[in-house]
Order: sequence, then structure tokens, then C-alpha cells
Amino acid sequence: MKRTTTLMALAAPLLGAFLLNSCALMAVSGAAVLITEEFRDNAVSTVVPLEPAIAWTGVLASLSGQTNELIHRDDAHHSARAEIDGGEVIVHVEQFDQGQTRILVEAKKYLIHSQELSLLTLDRIEQDLMGR
Repeated sequence: MKRTTTLMALAAPLLGAFLLNSCALMAVSGAAVLITEEFRDNAVSTVVPLEPAIAWTGVLASLSGQTNELIHRDDAHHSARAEIDGGEVIVHVEQFDQGQTRILVEAKKYLIHSQELSLLTLDRIEQDLMGR
């Protein structure tokens, strides 16, 4: 009986540490991606003939193919942030018209807007979505 109590006393802190780490992980993965006016001013965009939900799924698949890093996504606002080719890329998907979706991409390298990386990432996303 004493042995069981000792094992339980040792296991409790480990379980607590595991649960704490799980909560921290969930908090990081649930972080919102903010779309600011600066984002809209510097973003490049395209319109694709897809419903937003389908485009959003395709954008996430494309981003995961472009990076090995963690993708921070905000499913409620259809926004994602990822590190691609050494820069921070933010992608936002929004309804443009019935059956059409606008995809906006803004990238920064060394904290400076990178038009080249924005266009490259958007081109890759569009190619993946349209199956070219």
C-alpha cells in the first residue's frame, strides 16, 4: 500500500507538467492572426473561382507544402501565418462574390515588406489550387 502511494505521489507532478504543456501548446496554436490596414495596403491578391471553405482548405495544404515550420492558423477568420523561404508570410482568404474567393498574401523579410516573396507565395498557392 505504501509503495502505491509513493508511486502516485511521484506520478502526480509528471501528469501536472504534461497537462500544463498541453495547455500551453493549445494556447500557441490557437493564436489569432491579425489582419491590419498595413496588411491590406501591402498584400498582393488574386480571385479564384472557388467557395471560401474550399479555397481555405487548399491554401492550408499549399502552405504546408511550402514550409516545414508550424503554421499558425485562425480558422474563424480564414487567416494563417507561416515562415516561408526565410520570411514571415500572412495569408487571408475572404469571400469576393458568389462562388469566388479573394486570397491576399503579405510577406516580410527582416521586418521589411517583400513584394517578391508575396508574389512567389501567391503564385504557388494559385498553382496548387488550380492544379496547374
